[in-house]
Amino acid sequence: MEPFLSGDRARRLVAWAVVALPTAAIAQVDEDSGEECTVGVACGKATPDGRPLLWKTRDTSSRHNEVVRFTDGKYEYLALVTAGQNRSAWAGSNEKGFCIMNSVSTDFRRGGAGNGPGNGRMMKIALQSCATVADFEALLKKTDESGRRTRANFGVIDATGAAAVFETSPDSYTRFDADDPEIAPKGFIV
Repeated sequence: MEPFLSGDRARRLVAWAVVALPTAAIAQVDEDSGEECTVGVACGKATPDGRPLLWKTRDTSSRHNEVVRFTDGKYEYLALVTAGQNRSAWAGSNEKGFCIMNSVSTDFRRGGAGNGPGNGRMMKIALQSCATVADFEALLKKTDESGRRTRANFGVIDATGAAAVFETSPDSYTRFDADDPEIAPKGFIV
């Protein structure tokens, strides 16, 4: 088996880490505090090297964050977590090149069954099990039925070049593709 951090995997993760992690470890917020993160997703037509890009400024009251390597799912992954709290992920990238981050949206309606994964747990599940943006959408469809406690915009990219933002509430979602000229004429969504 190839080491987790070698070749193309290492380059993808390093590129993601250089962009996302320095801006992500800024501060942490309770999901309903009104201090949402600033996020963006770009498809390859908006970047100089043709690869999709995620970025996130993590607005949080927790000063202690860390990047942790996990092997607890189908795929190995790196995740930004609140130090010492490994049940949730606040951004990450897995060995297949799937990357995810979020911004809480307190204006989205509450509702649904009131059970299931919240925002951070949902991202951890996605990192463990999704290889593509399409896989993440399938996970959302599945949890539309079973329930989740999400009120967030999830930004996702993958190794195929797909780049999208999903607005999610507890039992529904809307997908916005960064390469759709009607939605993102310049190839990015902020």
